[in-house]
Amino acid sequence: MGALHGLAGESVTAGIVEEEEGSGRRLLSEGEILYSDCVEWDVGRMIVKTGDDLRQEQLAMQLICLLKRIVEDASLTLWFLPYRIITVAKNAGLIEPVPAVMSLHELKQKSGLSTVRQYFESRWGDAASPSFIAAQRRFAESMAAYSLATYFLQVKDRHNGNILLDHRGRVIHIDFGFMLGTAPGQGIVAFEDAPFKLTQELVDVLLDEENVGKLPAGFASAGGGARVDDVALSLAGGDDDVRVKWENGVPVRVETGVSAGGAAAEAVGDPAFSYFQELLLQGFIATRAKFPRLMLHVQIAMDGPPLPFNTATKHAKIMDDFRQRFALSLTEEQLEAHVRELIRQSLSSWRSSAYDSFQRLSNGIL
Repeated sequence: MGALHGLAGESVTAGIVEEEEGSGRRLLSEGEILYSDCVEWDVGRMIVKTGDDLRQEQLAMQLICLLKRIVEDASLTLWFLPYRIITVAKNAGLIEPVPAVMSLHELKQKSGLSTVRQYFESRWGDAASPSFIAAQRRFAESMAAYSLATYFLQVKDRHNGNILLDHRGRVIHIDFGFMLGTAPGQGIVAFEDAPFKLTQELVDVLLDEENVGKLPAGFASAGGGARVDDVALSLAGGDDDVRVKWENGVPVRVETGVSAGGAAAEAVGDPAFSYFQELLLQGFIATRAKFPRLMLHVQIAMDGPPLPFNTATKHAKIMDDFRQRFALSLTEEQLEAHVRELIRQSLSSWRSSAYDSFQRLSNGIL
């Protein structure tokens, strides 16, 4: 299924522009609306899609809505943007356009910039500016959210045409045609084997300026790394204490503590990436606690008419694999190490970058 979304507009530098208030509403006069005599009515925009079974897309969006409620109930700042998908026939349905967005592909194509990081700097200023730090934070919150969603649902085909960026710097994933065990090229060559997409281009947005193009601290080797919360983080493999300072909810700098041996600890940078790590962990913990709700939703869908990813022979494996991804047998301490390992696997997966290269060469997707 192709990428479907609405483009609100663009500036001279091909930036993403927020829609004017009320844009897309009250498009018709009351006399032209069948139910205009009702107390409340409105006009919305929908894409009519034919030739595709949208039940799988609808299931994915229902689960994303459920994930959104779970993290909100846990008072976490992970950010999702669900949109409406309505199946009206076996091979037809309605999809709500996402306003004020561009795909990462369009963003680079229209702006002439090579990377997402360059776009952030061109739109929100240098890496030390408050506007850039705020956009970086929003990017981390949405990256953590959709990393969890695409991991639990095993959403594939994550090229840059299927990942959007909104006018505030938040990512949104679309097109869930491959999930829960299916992938492009399956049976021939399946590129995407990472838990979720975390290529260098995406990571660079979360890094301090001097670290762009490098792996984050703690992931450059097989050794340990940093785990952060909003108070302090400990360097794996040592006793050094490192504190991250926050102003108005935004990570702005790092102060070093003193190790047990009295030597000053080395400063750990990249607070935005550390923030992403912690959100991923806390989101995983909150979601795992509500696993029965998610499992029931998937089970109901699986027990209905066959979905594209589900056949009688795959049913048990799909459900077992879905259960395994929640790591229900691990303690919270073990889960922390597990989440770090998921990040490490995603960072080190050459197949994610290879899939982007394949899409660029075969379909021109930047």
